[in-house]
Amino acid sequence: MTKRDIRVTGAEKSMGGDYGRINVTGSAKFMGDVNAEDVTITGMAKFEKNLETGRLVVSGSLKSDGDIKGDHMTVNGMLKSDRGVIYANQITVNGSLDNDGEINADRIRINGKVKGNQMMGDDIEIAQGFNLTQLIIRTAPANKLVNIECTTLKASVLKCDTISANEITLTNHCKVNTVICDGLLVVDSTCDVMNIEGDCRIERI
Repeated sequence: MTKRDIRVTGAEKSMGGDYGRINVTGSAKFMGDVNAEDVTITGMAKFEKNLETGRLVVSGSLKSDGDIKGDHMTVNGMLKSDRGVIYANQITVNGSLDNDGEINADRIRINGKVKGNQMMGDDIEIAQGFNLTQLIIRTAPANKLVNIECTTLKASVLKCDTISANEITLTNHCKVNTVICDGLLVVDSTCDVMNIEGDCRIERI
């Protein structure tokens, strides 16, 4: 059975359901669980329950009170999740991602700005994206996370309480309380790491 597509150009509310493609260029509120093959947000959307999709592209604004699950997620605009889990195979952030729950993906690329509680994955890169505060105050980390658990991490302008990974590279004014590493830890001269645990090889650059 073919799932129906939905396109929101004005202001609409929906109880949720199963869809093919969702395209929001206006303002949409989904009050129930949503399952869709493809979701594109260039306007504003709020999901009060869970969202599950194959592909999610946010170039506008998305706010979620539930979990978000997908295959590929790209955030060029703003995504804010108050309490839920964001789970995907791949997450790319060129805009802003704010999550109070858990961000979990095999591959994560942050080229914009991220703020969150827990980030978990296999291969994570947090680069120095555009941030006005960072341009004015060059020692202020633009990316803030409480805990990171992964296999490989490369991070810049990051403030984090605990990082646990096999291979870690920290550059450009990272501030970390505790690093747990069993492989190679690379730290440049602008970064502050208070505690180092594990059987790791340390390289300072």
